[in-house]
Amino acid sequence: MRYRPFAELVWILLWAPMAMSTERGVELQQIVAAERAFAARAQIVNPRQAFAEFFAPDAILFAPFATPAFPRLRDTKDWAINIQWRPVAAAVSGAGDMGYTTGPSEYRRSPGEAPVGFGHYTSVWERQPDGRFLVRIDAGVEHPAPTARAQDWMAPADPGPHAEPLQPVARSVRANELKDLDAGLGTAKVTADSIAPLLADDARWHRGGQLPVVGRRAVLDAVATAADMIEWLPEAAVVAASGDFGYTYGRGRWQRGDSESGELAYLNVWQRRNGGWRLLVHVSNAVEAPR
Repeated sequence: MRYRPFAELVWILLWAPMAMSTERGVELQQIVAAERAFAARAQIVNPRQAFAEFFAPDAILFAPFATPAFPRLRDTKDWAINIQWRPVAAAVSGAGDMGYTTGPSEYRRSPGEAPVGFGHYTSVWERQPDGRFLVRIDAGVEHPAPTARAQDWMAPADPGPHAEPLQPVARSVRANELKDLDAGLGTAKVTADSIAPLLADDARWHRGGQLPVVGRRAVLDAVATAADMIEWLPEAAVVAASGDFGYTYGRGRWQRGDSESGELAYLNVWQRRNGGWRLLVHVSNAVEAPR
């Protein structure tokens, strides 16, 4: 009866990776579905209530610096604005417990009116003990009206490899590694040369007041030609159970010429690819407007 072990070996070598990849695809679909449900809910109830329902108990938002979302979301008055948004990009960790979504947002005085403002959001989602995905951290930028409609998110052919959860100590080591990497990049003013080795091919660069830049080459060009320089220092780094996806956030500074400068709030989303961390999304806002 040698055929049974051989058949099992064939399944492991050929079909098990496909099954795990399919599993990642399912979890990525769940994250995107949660984002779309969140957006739909904000058209039924006030956006503040929708945020309170879809944010994790330990979630972080920016106001303008990173701060706990609760009790703020629960205790403040309803927002006098309608927000409509949709995902155009997303990724998931190898363990399927954490991922991100990003996409355009529009602000209206009421649902049927024309937009009075535009922006882009970025949300990191984490699976909760009850199985739901909720937002763990959320940041956004406002920018001029886009010149073209971004394509809605489409499921990728390869959602990424499976990865087993790490032991707590190993996960902590990986988080510290990411925090040190983020600090090393941000403590000297960010340049195209310094960021190039860390950019993902599908990287996104979201700076407040500017249209998003998408793609490694475009991001490098944007950094090289930026009117201001930025630097940052992370307050925290959080990684997925598999240690291959995570985010950093904190404060920094921007400087334009010799006389204009101010503070900065930022979020970076990272994923391990080809053995190293790669920056997927950078989001930052100048807290003090140029004088």
